[in-house]
Amino acid sequence: MELADSKRDLSSDAAGAAQISFSGNGKALVITGKATNTLSSFAIDRYGRPGAINTHPSAGVTPFGFSFGRANVFHVSEAFGGDANASTEPSFHVNAWGKISLLVGPFAANGSPACHGHYFL
Repeated sequence: MELADSKRDLSSDAAGAAQISFSGNGKALVITGKATNTLSSFAIDRYGRPGAINTHPSAGVTPFGFSFGRANVFHVSEAFGGDANASTEPSFHVNAWGKISLLVGPFAANGSPACHGHYFL
């Protein structure tokens, strides 16, 4: 059943959402936009409804899968359009207001393309 007043649009109709996930504490929702090279996020209110969209540029090209670790830090695999040995993995933080900031990277993943960073803690 749909939660009333919970539907939100992404940064663009052509965003090409690759993954959507709640932060570890459930206070933010993050979506990768592989076609627009963006990360979108929404703060989640106490009723479970998303607030206004926040959009942040990815550190590289074609953000795809991601995995949350501790303290609302998440690690993104950037596929660089599937180019051989071009994928990278930056780390970001999302705060309680849904704002994303780059923490570190991107670092070369030496793969084509990298899988999402489920191995990060």
